[in-house]
Amino acid sequence: MAAIEIRWTSAAEADLIDIMEFYYERNDNIDYSLKINDNIKSHIQLLKQHPFLGRPTKHKNVHSQ
Repeated sequence: MAAIEIRWTSAAEADLIDIMEFYYERNDNIDYSLKINDNIKSHIQLLKQHPFLGRPTKHKNVHSQ
């Protein structure tokens, strides 16, 4: 199977930054923001390895938990 590429839209990247900044400001500590980022990265790796993980949806090539 060919390698799966995960493409982030500009909006998705901006949302991730906003989420991390929110938790940084809320907790006055970067640790939780980094934990969230690590969790997202690990799930992305899981999707790269198992692109059909989850249940199919009505959208072509989109699965949900």
